[in-house]
Amino acid sequence: SLLGGFAYGTLRRRFPAVFMLAPMAVLTIVVGIGGGHWWLIAILLIPAGALCAPTITASADAVSRMTPAGARGEAMGLHNSSLTVGVALAGLLAGLAADHLSAPWGFVAVGGDRALIALLVLPTELRHHSAATADAAAIPDQPAPTDTLHTLTPAEAVGAQAGPAGAVPPPDP
Repeated sequence: SLLGGFAYGTLRRRFPAVFMLAPMAVLTIVVGIGGGHWWLIAILLIPAGALCAPTITASADAVSRMTPAGARGEAMGLHNSSLTVGVALAGLLAGLAADHLSAPWGFVAVGGDRALIALLVLPTELRHHSAATADAAAIPDQPAPTDTLHTLTPAEAVGAQAGPAGAVPPPDP
């Protein structure tokens, strides 16, 4: 997860959370193939685990972008609470599957549950993405949304503070 988070952080383009959740869910189902072989389960957990941090980051980024600044703290708190509830429910589901079927079915149950969630959310995400693309295309002078952040260079930051035509703003009283 740590390495996946670092790799995701190097990307210039951000992906919607559902596009990270769906492959993670499918890869979690695949872990169930490992059966009773601990070494195979360990190997199969690597790709699924590598998508954990990027999925959490993508969902936090989406919540942050959709929420007005004045409510962002509350929204991020609710996001964190939903993650905690999701982990607790997944543990319950995995335990039930492992107890009633076998241990590998715990991975299949949780991965299948998350894949179902991704499939339910996917149409909404696709509509949102196509609407954003259509809005950007309708405004000829607007660049298309890139989902990337631009960090000001020191020269740009100084220029932004200086105001128009390089004028220095008066000091605050």
